[in-house]
Amino acid sequence: MLKFCKMPVLCLLIIFAACNIAVAGGLSSTFVEVELTGLKPGGTYSVEEKTGMPLAVDNTTESKIVDIGIKPEKPQDYNLVPGYEPIPDLSWVTIEKDYFKKVGPKQSAKTDILISIPDDKKYAGKDND
Repeated sequence: MLKFCKMPVLCLLIIFAACNIAVAGGLSSTFVEVELTGLKPGGTYSVEEKTGMPLAVDNTTESKIVDIGIKPEKPQDYNLVPGYEPIPDLSWVTIEKDYFKKVGPKQSAKTDILISIPDDKKYAGKDND
């Protein structure tokens, strides 16, 4: 889950799925929770630049080559972290590369996530401090 805090406080889930995978193993990622601070309306932010890490999805299978698709999704209420609100519009989120063909066993697909916040004062002043 991505957590964005300080202008605005937002929650966003990043979903990844393998096409045609039905074997032992699967997909994993250490990109579970990321907190971004200092986001301001009118800005576009690279999650990789702000955190120093790309979104990496690992093919954990022993022998299968998989295709991996990645997409943003609004979190359900039960996934919301207290003090955070869902991202108002998924169009704010761009996955730099959202589809990877033929990711081999024990290999990773890596990409960046870009967050663009509209230049609107209603998104300012959402600090949680």
